[in-house]
Amino acid sequence: MDFKERETVFKSAVADYTGGRCKQAAVKLRNLIEDGSNDPRHLSMLGIVTAKQDGNVREGLQLCERAVDLGFTDPWVHLNLARLNLSIGRRTRAVEVLRRGLRAQPGHPGMLREIQRLSPRGKPPIGFLDRDHALNRYLGTTFRRHQPSPVRKKSA
Repeated sequence: MDFKERETVFKSAVADYTGGRCKQAAVKLRNLIEDGSNDPRHLSMLGIVTAKQDGNVREGLQLCERAVDLGFTDPWVHLNLARLNLSIGRRTRAVEVLRRGLRAQPGHPGMLREIQRLSPRGKPPIGFLDRDHALNRYLGTTFRRHQPSPVRKKSA
């Protein structure tokens, strides 16, 4: 299969996935990988589909992490790995993945939007001073220490 054919199959698999046809997407993506594709986007999407379709989150994470290793500068693979981590409750890990992705692609709007959504930063205590100003940092730390901790419900 040449590059054009692979791209056509990949786009079809993504359309299947977004259309709720995970099983068809999984078959197409597995065929791409078995055909010798090492495209990070293909691996990443297969990881997402594997976790969702088969419930095999561990394998899905491994595929997504391998995709990030192969395509470190591709923001799409970072976003997929972050979303998969978020879907299993690993919010902190998702933010770490996005920050690592921003080191490779500084200012990428999709990753910035996701980080803002996952870990929003409040305004600094003194708005006219820079966020990194010593007074803002001191006041922010002090306020954070004196906030009441969230009450956790005991599980039954």
